Amino acid sequence: MLDIMLCGASDIDQVRREFDDVVRAFGAQPWHYMSGQISHDNSLTSSWVNNSRATVLNVDVCVFVVVERVGDITWQTEFREALSAGKAIRIFCREDTYREYLTLRRLVSDPNAISPERRKLVDMIGELEFDRRHTIVPYQPGFFRDVLRMQLAMLFSDALHAMEKRAQHSAVESLLNEPGRLRSAELASVAEIATDEFMNKTVRKRAILALAARQAADDDLVRQLTLSPEQGVQRICIENIARLYRTRPAEAEMFDHLVSVANQSGDTGLARRLIPALLGIDFPLAVGALTSLELADVGARRRLAQELETREQQIDERRVQLDVVSLLRRCLDTRQEGDWRAACRAFADRLTDQSQ
Repeated sequence: MLDIMLCGASDIDQVRREFDDVVRAFGAQPWHYMSGQISHDNSLTSSWVNNSRATVLNVDVCVFVVVERVGDITWQTEFREALSAGKAIRIFCREDTYREYLTLRRLVSDPNAISPERRKLVDMIGELEFDRRHTIVPYQPGFFRDVLRMQLAMLFSDALHAMEKRAQHSAVESLLNEPGRLRSAELASVAEIATDEFMNKTVRKRAILALAARQAADDDLVRQLTLSPEQGVQRICIENIARLYRTRPAEAEMFDHLVSVANQSGDTGLARRLIPALLGIDFPLAVGALTSLELADVGARRRLAQELETREQQIDERRVQLDVVSLLRRCLDTRQEGDWRAACRAFADRLTDQSQ
């Protein structure tokens, strides 16, 4: 059975009957402390806070109502627990109370203009609207039933759409290893899977490889994927950037973005993967962009020096030659000389002699 919890100060008793009627009409079970329908533990360590937290975790939907007063447990415990647990949340406020908030908000800088109780109201609604960007639904006394019914119907509609989307994704997932079988209309679902931070990482990687195989990623999608906080997703994007990023001629803005991503990442392997990827797309443009790459990692310096020397025949402009020399000088570490550093120094000297 679907369980829906009514949360608020003691004055939510004014809307309790309407809440119960609407929830039961949906075939759900109403939960609130006034009926005793809460999770509780009667022991030496019992507390209202723990009971409230446990109740939130046991229900499916949390309905928060501000009639006039602000309940501390409601907003400091129940609301934060519901957010952390990912519960479905709806927030309501009586219209005259919300108008009072709008008036008091203009006086908030005056410490004597608002009572401590009303300041709690201003702070709480302000946090919801401005800090958390939550929507507060107003209602008029006597019409809470209608507003609640509409909001719950919208919530269930959203849930049905989410189920539909999940079914679409499941159908597409079975084809990710055979990207040639994906229809054009299904590539949008592949992109959604690739960018879903809550999706299984392995599935996301398969989606990215499918997008690369079909060359179906636009520039905005490439930027979004490379900004993923998931290390494995960033790595596979960089490794396949030549197939994901298909704008030709390549643009300096995208190369600068990719270098910035590598610089901000704590993953040293990202820079090592980025170097050959960019040089393979557009050598002169990559050389210019890589001058901004941080080279604290010795592996990145070694990779850069080796990749540049491999592409020596592509250095056909003096500007590019000077940029390559600058990069090679940065690759050199005077504290210790390995074979690759000696080759790097000789290469830089050779190019310097040719430019004179």
